[in-house]
Amino acid sequence: NQDVEKEEPLKLVSPNNPDPPEIIFLSNIDLAVAFPVETVFFFEVTPDKSSSTLNISHRLEKAVAEVLLVPYYFMAGRLNFNRQTRRLELLCNNAGALFVTRFSCGGFSVGFVTNHGILDGKSASEMFQNLASICRGENIVNQVLYNDRTCFRARIPPQIKYPHMEYVKLQDISSLASSFTAPNQLFPLDIRSKTSPPLPNGFVGNAVITAFATSKVAELVEKPFCFCVEKMREAIERVTEEYVRSVIDWLEVYKGVPATCNGNFYVSAWSKLPFGELDFGFGKLAHGGP
Repeated sequence: NQDVEKEEPLKLVSPNNPDPPEIIFLSNIDLAVAFPVETVFFFEVTPDKSSSTLNISHRLEKAVAEVLLVPYYFMAGRLNFNRQTRRLELLCNNAGALFVTRFSCGGFSVGFVTNHGILDGKSASEMFQNLASICRGENIVNQVLYNDRTCFRARIPPQIKYPHMEYVKLQDISSLASSFTAPNQLFPLDIRSKTSPPLPNGFVGNAVITAFATSKVAELVEKPFCFCVEKMREAIERVTEEYVRSVIDWLEVYKGVPATCNGNFYVSAWSKLPFGELDFGFGKLAHGGP
């Protein structure tokens, strides 16, 4: 299509990549959400400025390769299954990619595919804010990243103190798919402030666990909206430091995932993440999402 100028994928090669390649431990919270996330952002450019994006691919490549991937070198890595530990780990081997498409009107899109096990939504939005800042000719916003996830190691021995109905054992998924009980509303809950001590600024691993609220349908229909709000408040307050540790231990024993089966549904609000503020030097994005 002559209206679309699709560039070759930009290979992510970090000048700061460890040699030999570094292996980063992934926590049980990381592993519970180890699925691919495809994200694309679209930007409009006014007709009088359409020619200003002719080099957008080169600009992004330069920003990523020379600046962004110094602190974010691990984003050029790949997940690797360690047969000895029987766990996924992050191998920093300079094998990532970024996709850029320019349209004849001057607008462009930036696409990125990563795995949720590497970073959560807050960390991803901060990374893109840093990339946008670099492209605008400004300094990187957050220069110091904290990528050590061992603070979320399981306890020895594991101490599971709650039932954790918000997760399901992998071995039970097929048998639950055909059954139905009262559904739970699942939602991500940031635990950065719930750990002791709180996680440091710049933590890039997953610091989000699955929380849940449950009720009978009749109650939702008959009771006022404040009843739903109260259920959500109870769900949030249920998650304490000990609850988080119990989740980690449960995942260590059962290798589970969020229980999006058996009538449950998961609500994740991207509107709470500042992707809408992204500006690569041509104005804020027109649309973006998974």
